[in-house]
Amino acid sequence: MEKALNFLLDWATTFVRHMDIHKKEIESIERFKTHIKVVFKNKVVLYIGMQPFDDKLILQHKSDESIVVVTFNTRKNLNTLTREWPDIIRYERLAVIFVNPLSETEHKWLIKPHLHNKWADAGSLKQGLNSLFETVEEISESQIESLEPGIL
Repeated sequence: MEKALNFLLDWATTFVRHMDIHKKEIESIERFKTHIKVVFKNKVVLYIGMQPFDDKLILQHKSDESIVVVTFNTRKNLNTLTREWPDIIRYERLAVIFVNPLSETEHKWLIKPHLHNKWADAGSLKQGLNSLFETVEEISESQIESLEPGIL
């Protein structure tokens, strides 16, 4: 899965740079084995590549850190997010981006669990997350394995 992790980190780096084209607030991007650290003029954000999605890796961080998890849009990752929702929503500055660079529709969807939990009806959580999930085609394990880091 190292190749998949490298792909996710490359994707996150490209995504961050693209989002900053006009604002030009990035001061530095430092790459580590499992994440990239992006220093903006007014904040620091950790972009963590994660496949499979694992809430235990999130729970190792302080709840006041700005964290963006980048993972593949798989049913297994969605199920983990749903199952671990009560722990994950404690992180006010957490966002999760589900990606499928091979999708013929959208390539990503993003959720901020803490904020989503404030506004969404708890009884329809699963249905709502599933609706978001379906906006991007699911990526298979074989498709993930075929992805090459550096090629976006």
